[in-house]
Amino acid sequence: MQQNALSDTLTAICPTCSESDVIKYGHRDGKQLYWCKPCRKKFAAGQLVPHRKIGSNIVGDAIANYYAGMSYRDIIDEIQREQGFSPSPATVYEWVRDYVNRAERLTDGLRFRTGDTWVVDEMVVKIDGRNVWLWNVMDAKSRFLLSTHLSFQRNVAEAERAIRMAAKRSALAPKVIKTDGLLSYQEGIDRVLGGNTKHVVSLGMRHTINNNLIERLNGTVRERTKVMRGMETKPTAQTVIDGFRIYYNFMRPHQSLRGKTPAEAVGVGNVFRSWRDVARLHDRSVEQKRAQLLNEHRFTPPIEHPRMFKKHGQGVSLRDSRMANVGRRFRPRV
Repeated sequence: MQQNALSDTLTAICPTCSESDVIKYGHRDGKQLYWCKPCRKKFAAGQLVPHRKIGSNIVGDAIANYYAGMSYRDIIDEIQREQGFSPSPATVYEWVRDYVNRAERLTDGLRFRTGDTWVVDEMVVKIDGRNVWLWNVMDAKSRFLLSTHLSFQRNVAEAERAIRMAAKRSALAPKVIKTDGLLSYQEGIDRVLGGNTKHVVSLGMRHTINNNLIERLNGTVRERTKVMRGMETKPTAQTVIDGFRIYYNFMRPHQSLRGKTPAEAVGVGNVFRSWRDVARLHDRSVEQKRAQLLNEHRFTPPIEHPRMFKKHGQGVSLRDSRMANVGRRFRPRV
């Protein structure tokens, strides 16, 4: 009865088409039924996602608590206390995995209008007791986290992959990229963005030329990953980290942005605002909403460079690619 009473207070949203243009349509087994006018489907209160037996609000709150730093055990205890049942740790992890993937599908291909300065850094996280490098690329102006890339090595190829991921999510090429001075960055930046992006090396936390923004982000990530389960393999850890990027960009307000999220700062605040919104998504609604976003915002094509989709050592040389673009988009570095 407690769960039914809770479900009746929820905003009715159709689990088939995600529309809210619905009317009450009687009761069944003590639950309010609704009729969706756009897709002409019936559904029960609780906003159940197709093929799920648990309301999307419960699922969304569990995922939100996970990324807020709660352990699986604490999440399960809270669900038991408030809803009267206990999902297994494996079930909670499945919720995290499934809905992170759906959020990724929804935002895949979208290009965000970030600023002209990016900050980049790498940090160590633990995967099954092994040290792994996490590369973070963030837009300095909007705090939008453009890339979160895991790798076992810290070399030019991995630096290139991290920057390439960021470039595919940004509509504008940065003029400046700040790093900690790792030698791999310069070649990685050149391979993806050419010689028109300036590489600036941080001179320390107390210097005016610093990388403090990304260092604060690293501290937040380090604090969260201490209690995160599902970090046993690189693919599962990448899913967990990608979910943190979704949370950080679309759901976490920033004091430095006057209470806005980074997504709102780049003008895309209507994708989703909470894990409850993500938990209401299903295959059909993901594709519909993604098409709607692309139409509304008319995102520009990704940053392209003659070498952007070629591996180092293949095709034209770096110098030739720069010279080929003189007078067009990029200038050769003097």
